[in-house]
Amino acid sequence: MSSETGYRRNYTQSPYGGYEKSRQLYFAVAAQASGPYHPKALVLGVNVDGIYRAYPFSELQKSTTAQFEDSFGTTRINIHWNAQANSAYATTEADKLLPTTIAYWFAWYAFHPDTEIFSMLRE
Repeated sequence: MSSETGYRRNYTQSPYGGYEKSRQLYFAVAAQASGPYHPKALVLGVNVDGIYRAYPFSELQKSTTAQFEDSFGTTRINIHWNAQANSAYATTEADKLLPTTIAYWFAWYAFHPDTEIFSMLRE
């Protein structure tokens, strides 16, 4: 790739420098979350049978293991947390990957305002 694009832009810097730390959003969202989480806190978003749950990374960081179980009603899932990579994913009890989304808290909430929020205190 070339940085010779015909535009005067510094391609060695992020154009969104500091965005993830600021509470300000670049665009309006209909549903705005309140509560203890920064709008740009990362969450793992999971949907199981129409139940939405956000797993804030700040909660996952409290885990003493790389994997733990959670339940959606009678459905049990496994949450896999990789602290070194700052990433997470979910699987079924049979170890099948579940579709998930890693997003800023405000974005997940904008699409799923009825979301449940996971807390390690529930453990």
